[in-house]
Amino acid sequence: MTTSLQSIQRTLRDATEKMLPITGDIQYARREAEQLLEHVMQCDRAWLLAHDQDALSSTQRRMYANLIGRRARHEPLAYLVQRQEFCGLSFFVDKRVLIPRVETQLIVEEAARIVSSSSKSCLLVDIGTGSGTIAISCGHRFPTMPIIATDASPAALQVARKNARALVPSSRITFFQASLIDSVLKHRLMVRSESHLVICANLPYLPRSDKKILSPDVTRYEPSSALFSGEDGLRLIRKFLLQMRRLFVQDGRSMDVLLEFDPPQSAVLLKLACELFAEATVIIKQDECGRDRLLHIQCLVR
Repeated sequence: MTTSLQSIQRTLRDATEKMLPITGDIQYARREAEQLLEHVMQCDRAWLLAHDQDALSSTQRRMYANLIGRRARHEPLAYLVQRQEFCGLSFFVDKRVLIPRVETQLIVEEAARIVSSSSKSCLLVDIGTGSGTIAISCGHRFPTMPIIATDASPAALQVARKNARALVPSSRITFFQASLIDSVLKHRLMVRSESHLVICANLPYLPRSDKKILSPDVTRYEPSSALFSGEDGLRLIRKFLLQMRRLFVQDGRSMDVLLEFDPPQSAVLLKLACELFAEATVIIKQDECGRDRLLHIQCLVR
């Protein structure tokens, strides 16, 4: 006979109490406790709630206690369940890649709008693809559109390829290792026949000083190389924009460049982009919280 100490209901109540110091909110603590138990029991929330008097097996109790202990040490929930939702798709994630953020969906929405409204053949390029969220989300929406996705990290590319195989097996995404717009990527772009480039970049953009104020969930577990970029966070972004300028001059095609950034960097990036791309239309777009988040450089060839 199931005892209250062994029931799902009691297990969740105890776990929620342990999670509260981490989340700081009882509802978040409860939901994280549920998600971890759903992962252990391979069920959904509806089943869990409908069977809250059922007992966990000894194996399930050990697995669950281990996950709760790891979460109590600030290991991110997404790494524990190895899943993160993004643009309606469930992506595999682990410590090799940054956990996808909801803010980055703005790049996907803008890229989709540009591709849908373009009368030209488009090639989408995702620089710093990480787990592949931008490339794969766009490939899911436009399965016949060619996409190039690059990252400097071979480990991250392993994750991206795994997600592509699972989520968009019939898409036309090509993954390869490259550092920003290096000679390898530039050569591959130059031999492509598409008349319009849509270049997306979600590069590391946090200043190094942010390590002092960010949650241990981030600083202890997520890859620093995917988060921080110099004293002001703009080291790689400046290099990328300079490379983009040279590419535009040499390539001669119309381009839309979409670049995510940290809201405090807005004025500096707007000034830099306007100086480098005097003939282009430069726009700052806000995320769903109303914060400056996306730099859009529209370089049209008449």
